[in-house]
Amino acid sequence: MAQSPGINWREIKEQAIAGTFVVLVTSIFGGIVFLIHKVPNQLDDVLKNQVRFRETQVEFKEELKSLKSKVDVHGEKIIRLEAAK
Repeated sequence: MAQSPGINWREIKEQAIAGTFVVLVTSIFGGIVFLIHKVPNQLDDVLKNQVRFRETQVEFKEELKSLKSKVDVHGEKIIRLEAAK
């Protein structure tokens, strides 16, 4: 009787484990590369946004001072007009 080739479950298990290991290592490496690329870019974006925010904040403060001075001037004019009556 000739032996028919059987399924060697040990080899299949070893190949499945090796394949899983390769996928795991590739995923980890891909994640590291992604982080190395993405994190510095996002940090740059955050820093640029902070600079823009500070510049905008300074502009708003200056505009608010200008508006306050205009309100004060108009208030003085109203007081003078009322006093003149």
